Amino acid sequence: GCIERNGAALQSIGKLLGNRLSFAIVSTNWLNYTRALMPNTTRDAMPDAMQRTGKDFEKDDQIHAFADELPRTMQRLGDMHVRRILLIGPVPTVPHDVPDCLIRADRRHLSRDDLCTYTRAYVDAQSARTVAMLQTMVRRFPNLHFVDPIGVLCDLAECRPYEGDAALYSDGSHLSLVGAEHLYGGFTAEFDWSFRGPD
Repeated sequence: GCIERNGAALQSIGKLLGNRLSFAIVSTNWLNYTRALMPNTTRDAMPDAMQRTGKDFEKDDQIHAFADELPRTMQRLGDMHVRRILLIGPVPTVPHDVPDCLIRADRRHLSRDDLCTYTRAYVDAQSARTVAMLQTMVRRFPNLHFVDPIGVLCDLAECRPYEGDAALYSDGSHLSLVGAEHLYGGFTAEFDWSFRGPD
C-alpha cells in the first residue's frame, strides 16, 4: 500500500505546488524493506513492493523491486520540476531496542558500550547491497545527491547508538529527534544544497 499512498501524496503535492517544488528529500527504512526474505516465504507474506512487480526473483529479495520502483519515483519528481533530490541511505539497524538497552545497562551498573554498541562490520554486511543499489540512482539522475548515514552514526570499528545520555534511536531502526539532529549535523552542506541550491 505504500507505493499507492506515495503516488497519491505526490499527486496532491503536484496539484498544490505545480512546478514550484524545488527540492525533495527521499528517505525510508531501507533495511527493513530490502532485506532478504526468509526461505519458504509465501507470496501473501511478501511486502507490497515485491508483490506488485509480479516477478520471480532469483535471490528472493526486495532489492530488485526497489531497483525497479525507485527510478520511477525519481522520474516523477523530475516531471514535477524538482531540481534537487537528496537521497538518504540506510540508517544502521541496531540489533536491540536502544532505549531499553541503555536502561538495562544503567540499572545493572554495566557499561553502555559493552551492552549496547555493535560492530561496524555488522552494519556493513547488512547494508552493502542496499547502498550499492541506491548509488546507482546517482549515476542515472544528475540532480540527485546521495548521503550514507553510516559515517555519522558509526566510526570505523563500531556503532554507538547513543550520545551522552541521549538515545540516537527511538527503537532499533528509527532515529530519535536527537538522532535526526545528529544526522543533520553530519550532512549540513548536503541539506543546505537541497534547501537552497548550489548558490
